[in-house]
Amino acid sequence: MDTYQNKIALVTGASTGIGRAMAIDLAAKGAELILTARSKEQLDALAQEIQGKGGMAHVFVEDLAQPGSGERLHQQILAAGLDVDLLINNAGYGRWGQFGEFQRDDYAAMIQLNITSLTDLCHLFMPAMVKKGEGGVINIGSSASFLPVPYATVYSSRGTAIAEQELKCPFPPFTVSVRTLARVAPDSPPARQKGTGLWAVRAL
Repeated sequence: MDTYQNKIALVTGASTGIGRAMAIDLAAKGAELILTARSKEQLDALAQEIQGKGGMAHVFVEDLAQPGSGERLHQQILAAGLDVDLLINNAGYGRWGQFGEFQRDDYAAMIQLNITSLTDLCHLFMPAMVKKGEGGVINIGSSASFLPVPYATVYSSRGTAIAEQELKCPFPPFTVSVRTLARVAPDSPPARQKGTGLWAVRAL
């Protein structure tokens, strides 16, 4: 699809990296953007950049690593009168190192963000897409889903879960397309800060 005129796209993890780049690209193709992440400052700056180029963007600050965050985000978007045509589940992070080096709370937050919130958002937004007969979901996964990854077993489960979750909507003729983008580890400031990314291949 080359144009997204009159379509609304929700991008999670939109403040930096892949999410930010996808938001800018979608705006350039005519989409109205819903931007969510934890950093209001970075989201506001991105929204201003999009609006400065003639686009439309809405900011919703939410930490999807927290239980119930998907439902809160969904309710805020509904309250704003916005109807999502394209859901991009991009938010996620990982840890690289010995399993015991990280706290259980950290792993719990990772699983909440990488798997639970992603599943919640699919479950919350897809019924409206099915009802109107069109829509799309792009889950940003990882090449880690296709092979064992030493020092990143919990993170790798994200990719596997997403790969196994290529949902098919059994409501023909209504079509909701669900796709997985399996990326390699990005070399980005958030990745370097969290101990992930291409530079961390040394851990393998």
